[in-house]
Amino acid sequence: MLIWSSLILKLLVAVNEGIIYAMVALGLYIAFRQVRFPDLTCDGSFTTGAVVSGLFISWGANPWLSILAGMLGSGLAGAITGIQNKFFRVPNILAGVFSLMGLYSINLILLGRSNISLSGISIFSSNGGIDLYSKLLFQSMILFGVSISIILFLIFILSTSIGLAVRAAGSNPIFAEMCEINTSLTTIFGLFLANAIIGLGGALAANSGGYVDVRMGTGAVITGLAAVVIGEYLSQGKSYWLDICFVTVGSIIYRIVMMIALDLGMPTACLNLITVIILVFFIFISGKIVVSTNYQSMDVRL
Repeated sequence: MLIWSSLILKLLVAVNEGIIYAMVALGLYIAFRQVRFPDLTCDGSFTTGAVVSGLFISWGANPWLSILAGMLGSGLAGAITGIQNKFFRVPNILAGVFSLMGLYSINLILLGRSNISLSGISIFSSNGGIDLYSKLLFQSMILFGVSISIILFLIFILSTSIGLAVRAAGSNPIFAEMCEINTSLTTIFGLFLANAIIGLGGALAANSGGYVDVRMGTGAVITGLAAVVIGEYLSQGKSYWLDICFVTVGSIIYRIVMMIALDLGMPTACLNLITVIILVFFIFISGKIVVSTNYQSMDVRL
């Protein structure tokens, strides 16, 4: 009985983490697959979402309002990446790297120190349960609600005129410009949207963990890409809305695999190696992923 109870608790933790990092995967999916921009701002914007959310909570703001503020801050970071690329002619990968480097300093300045505690105040703190199982189950309910809302929102926004413009500009920027679509603005909007969703993941992670650390976004881009690759393999690229749904599932699968690896005695130092193996395996069996950079396309293996 104790074994089953322990297994359920571990599964709940893995599922909750999977949903949180699914926001990162969805943001990367928007940037890489719809905007066709290899954005490396992710690690920084994830932390920015957590930092801004944590600061608002420490100032006494409503935790839900703090999450919206974190999304806005991260979205602005993504927009700045797009502005560097479109208006200052910085190559797209370098633009993301520059934003990532700048965000580390900005996050540290905003936080004032390397980490802070949220003192138990979060969107999950209203739970009256006293046992760990009840608290994790309450978290799962909220996270499922948030994830379903984000999935429906993304499916809706990508089907609107502005969403179609973003997809058209990412797929074929030259043709999009011939159709009088402002590809610069669509790229900036797409990166704003992508990083706002990533910032949501950071804010949820801060609320779930009860603390904010300036290094909590380290490696987020790798785990997010792993979820994207798994999700796209499952959906077979049949439609963008299926991709969005299965990318979320891919994130949960990835976290469960990590949980199993740790339970089997795998050292934590080897988790990145496992991630690389997962990436290589799914890319090998699913083929190449095309990422468009500016006005040229290149086949890359994520």
